[in-house]
Amino acid sequence: MKRFAQWLLAVVVIIFVLTEIFIEESPASGTSSGADASVSEDLKSVSKTAVDESVFVETEVENYDPAEMVVSLKNNLSLWEPAELSYKNSIVTIVSKEKRVTSQIYRAMIHAACGSAWSDSDLWEGSFIKEIRVINKFERQGMVFEGGLPECMRLGELSGDESRLYISGVTHLY
Repeated sequence: MKRFAQWLLAVVVIIFVLTEIFIEESPASGTSSGADASVSEDLKSVSKTAVDESVFVETEVENYDPAEMVVSLKNNLSLWEPAELSYKNSIVTIVSKEKRVTSQIYRAMIHAACGSAWSDSDLWEGSFIKEIRVINKFERQGMVFEGGLPECMRLGELSGDESRLYISGVTHLY
């Protein structure tokens, strides 16, 4: 029990530190990087593409077609047979067929989704993904992976307990 309490405290501290870092870098704090300014200048038109009946893509970045990235994601997630997979406003949403998204299901789906980035990083480059949501079939419960290509690439460098800890550090509840 003491070891669990120590682990829980460590996770809470990591989440707190990451939250503080995120708040300092958020647009609401008044600071913005040059990359944010260039992205906002590139936002011009909205395109929506139906890849199939359960995959929808909507993006605001001109000259970027995320349909190939979504197809790659769908292929990597095929073992879990998601009810729906969508990309909208830089957010990938994976709707599971399960009533409840457990941490094991979540980690497996995040590894599969990031596997798409590891094998086809060129497809992810223009996506500006901010988060990957894994939610239940009722779209009421789940977990959110805070990040896109850089976080997925970092996850690819880790294994075992390190990857579980990393995923926990960049995750919040839906």
